[in-house]
Amino acid sequence: MKLNKLVLTGALGLTFFGLAGFTNSPAAAKKAYISAITTLNNSKVYNVQDMKIKVDSFKATGNGAAAINAAATGANLDLKASLDNSDKIAQYDFKGSALGQTYRLTGYLAPKGFYVNTNDLKQILKTRAAVSSSTSFDQDFQLFLADHYLLVDATSLNQNLAPQTTWSATLNQIFSGKQAQTSTKALNNLPATAFSQSGNKLTLNFSLKNNADFVNFVSANSVAVPAAQLKQELSLISNSIVIKNYSVKTIIDTKAHSSQSTISADVKAKASDSSVNFKISVNSTVSKSTAKIVVPTSEKTLSSDEFKLFTSLLQD
Repeated sequence: MKLNKLVLTGALGLTFFGLAGFTNSPAAAKKAYISAITTLNNSKVYNVQDMKIKVDSFKATGNGAAAINAAATGANLDLKASLDNSDKIAQYDFKGSALGQTYRLTGYLAPKGFYVNTNDLKQILKTRAAVSSSTSFDQDFQLFLADHYLLVDATSLNQNLAPQTTWSATLNQIFSGKQAQTSTKALNNLPATAFSQSGNKLTLNFSLKNNADFVNFVSANSVAVPAAQLKQELSLISNSIVIKNYSVKTIIDTKAHSSQSTISADVKAKASDSSVNFKISVNSTVSKSTAKIVVPTSEKTLSSDEFKLFTSLLQD
Protein backbone atom coordinates (compact mmCIF):
# COMPACT_ATOMS: atom_id res chain seq x y z
CA MET A 1 0.00 0.00 0.00
CA LYS A 2 2.96 2.34 0.73
CA LEU A 3 4.20 2.19 -2.86
CA ASN A 4 0.68 2.63 -4.20
CA LYS A 5 0.31 5.76 -2.09
CA LEU A 6 3.66 6.99 -3.41
CA VAL A 7 2.58 6.45 -7.00
CA LEU A 8 -0.74 8.19 -6.37
CA THR A 9 0.94 11.08 -4.55
CA GLY A 10 3.38 11.58 -7.41
CA ALA A 11 0.61 11.50 -10.00
CA LEU A 12 -1.63 13.91 -8.12
CA GLY A 13 1.31 16.18 -7.45
CA LEU A 14 1.81 16.41 -11.19
CA THR A 15 -1.89 17.20 -11.61
CA PHE A 16 -1.93 20.13 -9.23
CA PHE A 17 1.30 21.44 -10.68
CA GLY A 18 -0.48 21.31 -14.04
CA LEU A 19 -3.43 23.23 -12.63
CA ALA A 20 -1.07 26.04 -11.69
CA GLY A 21 -0.85 26.81 -15.40
CA PHE A 22 0.53 25.29 -18.57
CA THR A 23 -0.09 26.79 -22.06
CA ASN A 24 0.58 26.33 -25.83
CA SER A 25 1.51 28.23 -29.31
CA PRO A 26 3.99 30.29 -31.50
CA ALA A 27 5.60 33.42 -30.03
CA ALA A 28 2.56 35.69 -30.38
CA ALA A 29 0.19 33.04 -29.05
CA LYS A 30 2.54 32.29 -26.17
CA LYS A 31 2.64 35.94 -25.19
CA ALA A 32 -1.15 36.24 -25.50
CA TYR A 33 -1.70 33.07 -23.46
CA ILE A 34 0.56 34.17 -20.60
CA SER A 35 -1.13 37.57 -20.53
CA ALA A 36 -4.59 35.97 -20.53
CA ILE A 37 -3.92 33.37 -17.83
CA THR A 38 -2.26 35.97 -15.61
CA THR A 39 -5.28 38.25 -15.88
CA LEU A 40 -7.84 35.47 -15.41
CA ASN A 41 -6.04 34.25 -12.26
CA ASN A 42 -5.70 37.74 -10.77
CA SER A 43 -8.30 38.03 -7.99
CA LYS A 44 -7.92 41.82 -8.07
CA VAL A 45 -9.36 41.76 -11.59
CA TYR A 46 -11.81 38.84 -11.41
CA ASN A 47 -13.00 38.18 -7.85
CA VAL A 48 -15.50 35.38 -8.56
CA GLN A 49 -14.47 31.93 -9.78
CA ASP A 50 -16.53 28.87 -10.70
CA MET A 51 -14.46 25.71 -11.10
CA LYS A 52 -15.61 22.20 -11.95
CA ILE A 53 -13.23 19.25 -11.59
CA LYS A 54 -14.23 15.81 -12.85
CA VAL A 55 -12.42 12.48 -12.86
CA ASP A 56 -13.10 11.26 -16.40
CA SER A 57 -11.23 7.99 -15.92
CA PHE A 58 -9.15 6.44 -13.17
CA LYS A 59 -7.44 3.08 -12.78
CA ALA A 60 -5.01 2.07 -10.08
CA THR A 61 -3.37 -1.33 -9.67
CA GLY A 62 -1.58 -2.93 -6.75
CA ASN A 63 -2.26 -3.27 -3.04
CA GLY A 64 -5.35 -1.30 -1.97
CA ALA A 65 -6.23 -0.36 -5.55
CA ALA A 66 -9.86 -1.47 -5.30
CA ALA A 67 -10.70 1.08 -2.61
CA ILE A 68 -8.83 3.86 -4.44
CA ASN A 69 -10.58 3.06 -7.73
CA ALA A 70 -13.98 3.04 -6.05
CA ALA A 71 -13.40 6.43 -4.45
CA ALA A 72 -11.90 8.12 -7.52
CA THR A 73 -14.02 6.74 -10.37
CA GLY A 74 -16.69 9.27 -11.32
CA ALA A 75 -15.72 11.64 -8.52
CA ASN A 76 -16.23 15.35 -9.08
CA LEU A 77 -15.85 18.64 -7.24
CA ASP A 78 -17.53 21.99 -7.91
CA LEU A 79 -16.09 25.10 -6.28
CA LYS A 80 -17.40 28.64 -6.27
CA ALA A 81 -15.37 31.31 -4.52
CA SER A 82 -16.18 35.01 -4.21
CA LEU A 83 -13.79 37.59 -2.77
CA ASP A 84 -14.55 40.92 -1.12
CA ASN A 85 -11.16 42.55 -1.53
CA SER A 86 -11.96 45.63 0.53
CA ASP A 87 -12.81 43.72 3.73
CA LYS A 88 -10.69 40.60 2.99
CA ILE A 89 -13.65 38.22 3.22
CA ALA A 90 -14.06 35.20 0.95
CA GLN A 91 -17.25 33.17 0.53
CA TYR A 92 -16.84 29.56 -0.58
CA ASP A 93 -19.14 26.79 -1.76
CA PHE A 94 -17.72 23.29 -2.24
CA LYS A 95 -19.88 20.51 -3.65
CA GLY A 96 -18.46 17.10 -4.40
CA SER A 97 -19.52 13.54 -5.15
CA ALA A 98 -17.73 10.26 -4.45
CA LEU A 99 -18.81 6.67 -3.80
CA GLY A 100 -22.37 7.54 -4.83
CA GLN A 101 -22.70 10.21 -2.13
CA THR A 102 -22.86 14.00 -2.49
CA TYR A 103 -21.24 16.36 0.00
CA ARG A 104 -21.40 20.14 0.33
CA LEU A 105 -19.55 22.64 2.48
CA THR A 106 -20.15 26.40 2.49
CA GLY A 107 -18.84 29.24 4.60
CA TYR A 108 -16.42 32.14 4.80
CA LEU A 109 -12.76 33.02 5.23
CA ALA A 110 -12.30 36.26 7.17
CA PRO A 111 -9.82 38.03 9.47
CA LYS A 112 -11.60 36.48 12.47
CA GLY A 113 -11.11 32.97 11.13
CA PHE A 114 -12.68 30.17 9.10
CA TYR A 115 -16.51 29.82 9.11
CA VAL A 116 -18.29 26.55 8.27
CA ASN A 117 -22.05 26.27 7.72
CA THR A 118 -23.31 23.82 10.36
CA ASN A 119 -26.27 22.79 8.20
CA ASP A 120 -23.71 21.30 5.82
CA LEU A 121 -22.07 19.47 8.71
CA LYS A 122 -25.49 18.10 9.66
CA GLN A 123 -26.03 16.82 6.12
CA ILE A 124 -22.62 15.16 6.11
CA LEU A 125 -23.60 13.37 9.33
CA LYS A 126 -26.86 12.23 7.74
CA THR A 127 -24.97 10.96 4.72
CA ARG A 128 -22.56 9.14 6.97
CA ALA A 129 -25.49 7.58 8.83
CA ALA A 130 -26.95 6.40 5.52
CA VAL A 131 -23.83 4.39 4.74
CA SER A 132 -23.18 3.21 8.29
CA SER A 133 -25.20 2.92 11.49
CA SER A 134 -26.71 6.09 12.93
CA THR A 135 -25.79 6.85 16.52
CA SER A 136 -27.32 8.95 19.28
CA PHE A 137 -24.16 11.06 19.11
CA ASP A 138 -24.95 11.95 15.50
CA GLN A 139 -28.57 12.81 16.36
CA ASP A 140 -27.66 15.02 19.34
CA PHE A 141 -24.90 16.62 17.31
CA GLN A 142 -27.32 17.50 14.52
CA LEU A 143 -29.64 19.27 16.99
CA PHE A 144 -26.73 21.24 18.40
CA LEU A 145 -25.58 22.34 14.96
CA ALA A 146 -28.95 23.71 13.84
CA ASP A 147 -28.70 26.89 11.74
CA HIS A 148 -25.32 28.16 12.88
CA TYR A 149 -21.81 28.67 11.60
CA LEU A 150 -18.83 27.10 13.32
CA LEU A 151 -16.02 29.64 13.65
CA VAL A 152 -12.51 28.23 13.84
CA ASP A 153 -10.89 31.42 15.10
CA ALA A 154 -7.57 32.88 14.02
CA THR A 155 -5.85 31.87 17.28
CA SER A 156 -6.81 28.21 16.81
CA LEU A 157 -5.76 28.32 13.16
CA ASN A 158 -2.36 29.80 14.06
CA GLN A 159 -1.72 26.88 16.41
CA ASN A 160 -2.25 24.40 13.56
CA LEU A 161 -0.50 26.20 10.72
CA ALA A 162 3.08 25.53 9.69
CA PRO A 163 5.83 27.35 11.64
CA GLN A 164 6.37 30.98 10.62
CA THR A 165 2.86 31.02 9.09
CA THR A 166 -0.13 32.89 10.46
CA TRP A 167 -3.80 33.06 9.48
CA SER A 168 -3.40 36.77 8.78
CA ALA A 169 -0.49 36.13 6.40
CA THR A 170 -2.42 33.31 4.70
CA LEU A 171 -5.41 35.60 4.17
CA ASN A 172 -3.18 38.40 2.87
CA GLN A 173 -1.72 35.97 0.31
CA ILE A 174 -5.20 34.95 -0.88
CA PHE A 175 -6.12 38.60 -1.45
CA SER A 176 -2.77 39.72 -2.84
CA GLY A 177 -3.76 39.05 -6.44
CA LYS A 178 -0.32 37.49 -6.98
CA GLN A 179 -1.36 33.84 -7.32
CA ALA A 180 -1.17 34.12 -11.10
CA GLN A 181 2.52 35.01 -10.95
CA THR A 182 3.47 31.54 -9.68
CA SER A 183 2.79 29.99 -13.08
CA THR A 184 4.45 32.67 -15.22
CA LYS A 185 7.95 31.25 -14.82
CA ALA A 186 6.89 27.80 -16.03
CA LEU A 187 4.98 29.25 -18.96
CA ASN A 188 7.90 31.42 -20.05
CA ASN A 189 10.17 28.36 -20.05
CA LEU A 190 7.90 26.38 -22.36
CA PRO A 191 8.73 26.36 -26.08
CA ALA A 192 6.61 28.61 -28.28
CA THR A 193 5.53 25.51 -30.22
CA ALA A 194 3.47 24.51 -27.19
CA PHE A 195 1.06 27.41 -27.83
CA SER A 196 -1.47 28.18 -30.52
CA GLN A 197 -4.28 30.64 -31.14
CA SER A 198 -7.54 30.64 -33.09
CA GLY A 199 -9.71 33.72 -32.70
CA ASN A 200 -10.60 34.20 -29.03
CA LYS A 201 -9.18 30.81 -28.08
CA LEU A 202 -5.63 30.24 -26.87
CA THR A 203 -4.37 26.68 -26.48
CA LEU A 204 -1.58 25.00 -24.56
CA ASN A 205 -0.61 21.39 -25.29
CA PHE A 206 2.21 20.08 -23.14
CA SER A 207 3.65 16.65 -22.27
CA LEU A 208 6.27 15.12 -20.01
CA LYS A 209 7.38 11.73 -21.33
CA ASN A 210 9.69 10.42 -18.61
CA ASN A 211 11.18 10.95 -15.15
CA ALA A 212 13.96 13.21 -16.39
CA ASP A 213 11.42 15.53 -18.04
CA PHE A 214 9.47 15.68 -14.79
CA VAL A 215 12.45 16.36 -12.48
CA ASN A 216 14.10 18.91 -14.77
CA PHE A 217 10.98 20.84 -15.68
CA VAL A 218 9.38 21.05 -12.22
CA SER A 219 12.62 21.91 -10.40
CA ALA A 220 13.61 24.51 -13.00
CA ASN A 221 10.27 26.26 -12.53
CA SER A 222 10.15 26.14 -8.74
CA VAL A 223 8.78 29.28 -7.09
CA ALA A 224 8.52 28.53 -3.36
CA VAL A 225 11.33 25.94 -3.01
CA PRO A 226 14.98 26.43 -4.14
CA ALA A 227 15.48 24.63 -7.45
CA ALA A 228 18.44 22.53 -6.23
CA GLN A 229 16.55 21.37 -3.13
CA LEU A 230 13.42 20.51 -5.10
CA LYS A 231 15.42 18.66 -7.75
CA GLN A 232 17.03 16.51 -5.05
CA GLU A 233 13.64 15.71 -3.48
CA LEU A 234 12.03 14.92 -6.83
CA SER A 235 14.95 12.71 -7.81
CA LEU A 236 14.35 10.61 -4.69
CA ILE A 237 10.70 10.18 -5.69
CA SER A 238 11.65 9.33 -9.27
CA ASN A 239 13.84 6.49 -8.00
CA SER A 240 10.66 4.66 -6.97
CA ILE A 241 8.29 5.51 -9.82
CA VAL A 242 8.23 5.62 -13.61
CA ILE A 243 6.40 8.49 -15.30
CA LYS A 244 5.31 7.01 -18.60
CA ASN A 245 3.29 10.06 -19.59
CA TYR A 246 1.89 13.29 -18.19
CA SER A 247 0.09 15.73 -20.45
CA VAL A 248 -1.92 18.91 -20.10
CA LYS A 249 -4.13 20.61 -22.66
CA THR A 250 -5.70 23.93 -21.72
CA ILE A 251 -7.93 26.11 -23.89
CA ILE A 252 -8.57 29.68 -22.76
CA ASP A 253 -11.54 31.58 -24.18
CA THR A 254 -10.66 35.25 -23.64
CA LYS A 255 -14.14 36.42 -24.59
CA ALA A 256 -15.95 34.07 -22.20
CA HIS A 257 -13.30 34.52 -19.45
CA SER A 258 -13.06 30.75 -19.15
CA SER A 259 -10.63 27.87 -19.45
CA GLN A 260 -10.99 24.16 -20.15
CA SER A 261 -8.21 21.77 -19.16
CA THR A 262 -7.62 18.07 -19.61
CA ILE A 263 -4.91 16.47 -17.51
CA SER A 264 -3.82 12.86 -17.99
CA ALA A 265 -1.07 10.77 -16.45
CA ASP A 266 0.32 7.26 -16.44
CA VAL A 267 2.62 6.52 -13.48
CA LYS A 268 3.84 3.18 -12.10
CA ALA A 269 6.06 1.91 -9.32
CA LYS A 270 9.44 0.42 -10.23
CA ALA A 271 9.45 -2.34 -7.63
CA SER A 272 5.84 -3.55 -7.73
CA ASP A 273 2.71 -3.74 -9.85
CA SER A 274 1.33 -0.52 -8.35
CA SER A 275 0.30 2.04 -10.95
CA VAL A 276 -2.08 4.92 -11.58
CA ASN A 277 -3.58 5.96 -14.91
CA PHE A 278 -6.06 8.81 -14.92
CA LYS A 279 -7.69 11.60 -16.88
CA ILE A 280 -9.14 14.68 -15.17
CA SER A 281 -11.02 17.62 -16.68
CA VAL A 282 -11.05 21.09 -15.13
CA ASN A 283 -13.39 23.83 -16.35
CA SER A 284 -13.20 27.31 -14.89
CA THR A 285 -15.01 30.61 -15.41
CA VAL A 286 -14.22 33.92 -13.74
CA SER A 287 -16.28 37.09 -13.36
CA LYS A 288 -16.46 40.36 -11.46
CA SER A 289 -18.73 41.31 -8.57
CA THR A 290 -19.02 44.46 -6.46
CA ALA A 291 -21.33 42.84 -3.90
CA LYS A 292 -20.31 43.12 -0.24
CA ILE A 293 -19.77 39.84 1.61
CA VAL A 294 -20.90 39.81 5.24
CA VAL A 295 -19.92 37.13 7.76
CA PRO A 296 -22.53 35.65 10.14
CA THR A 297 -23.37 37.59 13.31
CA SER A 298 -22.17 36.38 16.72
CA GLU A 299 -25.71 35.13 17.45
CA LYS A 300 -25.38 32.76 14.51
CA THR A 301 -21.86 31.66 15.32
CA LEU A 302 -20.51 28.82 17.45
CA SER A 303 -16.99 29.34 18.76
CA SER A 304 -14.31 26.66 18.71
CA ASP A 305 -14.51 26.45 22.52
CA GLU A 306 -18.30 25.96 22.46
CA PHE A 307 -17.91 23.27 19.84
CA LYS A 308 -15.23 21.42 21.81
CA LEU A 309 -17.22 21.65 25.06
CA PHE A 310 -20.40 20.26 23.52
CA THR A 311 -18.67 17.37 21.77
CA SER A 312 -16.83 16.45 24.98
CA LEU A 313 -20.14 16.44 26.91
CA LEU A 314 -21.76 14.19 24.28
CA GLN A 315 -18.90 11.74 24.46
CA ASP A 316 -18.86 11.52 28.27
